[in-house]
Amino acid sequence: EIIPDPESGVLSVHSITNFTGNKTIKITLLNNTVETPFEITLACVQYTVTMDGGEASLDETTWEHHAKGNTGAPVYIKTTDHAGKTFDHWEGSEDVTFENAKSETTSFTMPRKSVTIKAVMKWNVNFNMHDHGSVTPNPQPVTPGENATKPANPTAAGYRFDDWYADEEFKTVFDFDKTAITKDTTIHAHW
Repeated sequence: EIIPDPESGVLSVHSITNFTGNKTIKITLLNNTVETPFEITLACVQYTVTMDGGEASLDETTWEHHAKGNTGAPVYIKTTDHAGKTFDHWEGSEDVTFENAKSETTSFTMPRKSVTIKAVMKWNVNFNMHDHGSVTPNPQPVTPGENATKPANPTAAGYRFDDWYADEEFKTVFDFDKTAITKDTTIHAHW
C-alpha cells in the first residue's frame, strides 16, 4: 500500500512484506490533471536470525542455525539436541516477542533488525549414593542461577547417612540454600 502525504506529496510505503530481491512498483501521479507515470524500485532488506541451541525456519520445512527473514514475517523456532539438559525457555534480542517462550517449538514476528535467539536450558543436578541406599533421589533440572532442592535424607541398611557433599572426597558439605547451580552438578551422599 502506497500512501501519499496530502500536503507534501511524499509517498510512504506500507505493508510490503515477504519478498526477496527488488520489487518494482509502477505509479501514476495526478497533479492538476497532468498524469506523471514513474517507477519505484524497492530493495528488500532481509535480517538475520542467529540461533543458539536451536534452529529457525521461515516455512517450517527448512531448518537452519542462521536464517534470513523480512520484517513482519513469521519465524518458527525449535530446540535441537539438548545434550542431556532440559529446555527451560527462549531468550531473544529486544523487540522479539515469542508466541510461547516456554515451548520448545514456537514462533515470533521478525523485527526490523537482525536478532539472536537462545534456548535456555536447565542444568542437571544428580545424586551419587556411592553404592548405598535402595533409592537414589531423582535428578533435578535446575534453572541456571537457582538452587537445587534438598532431597529427603536417604537410608541404607547398616549405614548412617551423614550429609550431602559437593565433592567425592567429602570435604565440602553441599549448601542447598546458598549454592546457585551454574553447571551440571553431582551431589554426593556421605555415609
